[in-house]
Amino acid sequence: MAVTKRQTQYTPEFRAEAVKLVVVQGLSLHEAAERLKISKGTLGYWVTMARKSTAPSAAAAGGLKKV
Repeated sequence: MAVTKRQTQYTPEFRAEAVKLVVVQGLSLHEAAERLKISKGTLGYWVTMARKSTAPSAAAAGGLKKV
């Protein structure tokens, strides 16, 4: 008989607060994941996705020339 692992679903609010612990408050992934009792890999993925979604665009970074 195969054992299946149940996937936990987290609310967007929980994810945002978890990311803030790392990005804003400066906790390490290890510390924040331990506090929240979630996997370091999961939290790392959320942080990476959050950083990508807030990365400045080429235009905002000065990538467009003035005509």
